[in-house]
Amino acid sequence: MFDALQETIDRLSIAVGRSVVLDDAAFHLLASSPHYGDVDAARLSTLINREPDARQREHLGSLRLNMHHGPTMVAPHPESGFVNPRVCVPIRSRVEVLGYLWITATAPLLPPDCYAIADAVETLEHMLHNMFESISSVNAEVESQTITLLAYDQPTREAAAQELKDLGMFNRSNWFVALALDLPVQWTAWSGPSPRRTVFDALWRAMAAPTIDSYTFAPSTPDTIIIVGYRNRPPRDSLDTICRNILRELKDPGLADAASVGVGSAVPALADVWRSFDQASVAAGLARRTGQTATHWEDAAMPAAISAMLSAPAPHLLPPVFAALETAPADVLELLETYFDSGGSVAEIAARLNVHRGTVYYRLRGLADAYGIDLDDGDTRFALSAWIQLRRRA
Repeated sequence: MFDALQETIDRLSIAVGRSVVLDDAAFHLLASSPHYGDVDAARLSTLINREPDARQREHLGSLRLNMHHGPTMVAPHPESGFVNPRVCVPIRSRVEVLGYLWITATAPLLPPDCYAIADAVETLEHMLHNMFESISSVNAEVESQTITLLAYDQPTREAAAQELKDLGMFNRSNWFVALALDLPVQWTAWSGPSPRRTVFDALWRAMAAPTIDSYTFAPSTPDTIIIVGYRNRPPRDSLDTICRNILRELKDPGLADAASVGVGSAVPALADVWRSFDQASVAAGLARRTGQTATHWEDAAMPAAISAMLSAPAPHLLPPVFAALETAPADVLELLETYFDSGGSVAEIAARLNVHRGTVYYRLRGLADAYGIDLDDGDTRFALSAWIQLRRRA
């Protein structure tokens, strides 16, 4: 299909004797003709980067080309690199813009040129419609199965994981991480692409990282699920890069200023990625409430545990220390319960357990070393106290 697009653009450029470019609806380059001595900075930038830079994109957005239904003369704008005038023809389906055809207009277009352009536009409409219909159907299936990975029952999740692999996704991945992109529900676009399209394009651009084996996402508000697959256990810097890329690519201030990203822990099975997404959702909410742009669940396990326990307790949303304490010896749990019942008073703990105060200090240090519990941390004390109370009720 892309060869056919390129051939159509090349034929048109020969017919009109000038440079011709075809972009998709987000101004990503699809095909470009040879030069005809009419190259300017904007054209070179697009050829090198496959898309306009920030200043050029801002200028294109101000033209509101998506509102046009026929050829439009675009005047030069040297400040953003558009030195030469251009004719822009939106390539449309019945419901949306599929792309933009650009013809350099350094000389007037003659009637034969206009006929050649009209024929090319008709051909490109059919090509882009068929291409995007095919892509859209595959994307819709991938998104559907991605969402199904969050289903309640394990057989359904395993079937969704297999469907994604049959579609060519995650076949070489051994580790999986879910990210949650938290966006304001009230955000809506007054003009231009829909919020969903904006999110889709931003994520598509953000996920270009060499260490990623495969990825998928289902854009929505308030929480967008993003799943990333790795051959080896994912490095922290790769996940941090993805978070930065996502926030950078959300170019619309209405989204970028309010967005937060949560990162779950890695799981070794695609059917179990729902655990990672639940963690990511809690982390994204925590990031939003604390004024951060991105938070790893593993970095904020105790505050996340508080959020989880105050909403709906779930084992996979609690840090590993709680799972370890579930099977801890009775004397360890007795020491913790007495610690909180006594308000942390060593003298009272010693009296209740009928031991020396030095023994209490010794056992508390042993508890910290064995389970990684920092009783000097306020969040840790609060989370452990809440966990003990919930455990007593259960």
